[in-house]
Amino acid sequence: MRAHLIVAALLTVSCAPATDAQTADTPAPETTSAGDVEEETTTAGPPVASAIGDGCGGPDAVTCAPPLYCDYFDDLCGQGDGAGSCKQSQPEFEEHPDEPYCPEIVDWVCACDGEVHLNACKASLAGQDVQKAPDACTPPTDTFGCGEHFCGAGQYCLKVHDDTGLGIIHYCKTLPAACTDELTCDCLDGSSCPGPCEQDGDGNLFYTCMGG
Repeated sequence: MRAHLIVAALLTVSCAPATDAQTADTPAPETTSAGDVEEETTTAGPPVASAIGDGCGGPDAVTCAPPLYCDYFDDLCGQGDGAGSCKQSQPEFEEHPDEPYCPEIVDWVCACDGEVHLNACKASLAGQDVQKAPDACTPPTDTFGCGEHFCGAGQYCLKVHDDTGLGIIHYCKTLPAACTDELTCDCLDGSSCPGPCEQDGDGNLFYTCMGG
């Protein structure tokens, strides 16, 4: 009888609930507060236009889906939220109807990628508009910048103030014979379009026609 009482007592002790002292060393499950969770954010790119004639640039910096490119109205590549429209960047010529083609005409231009391209057509094939911002591109050897163009030896830069909303249009013009002996602003005949003339430190002439 006494042996049965001892066994019952042992069973009572082993089945008793754990006390606070017995559970004190048991680690509690880790909890994570909302402030500790690092949120994953996805930064969306600028809107993309996909059709010829769609608006681009502007405050939202809308881009054009290839093979289109953004033709900025002011040729400043979106500076100051400038806007433009999407144009086809693969011009077609009758002799090359099935492939993008540009003539190998040397008319260096500065483009929105900061690179100099052989001509505006070549720039468009690269998906770039021309850019007339000063010092945006490094001029090719023996040339000087004239808006988006680069003039060479025997030329001067003509800047025409257009009155149809196109701003200033730049041209590289051949120097007149009067400039052969002495290259100064006096050798340019501005009687047909009066305006100021400037000469830079390298002797290059820039004539501004105040009408168009």
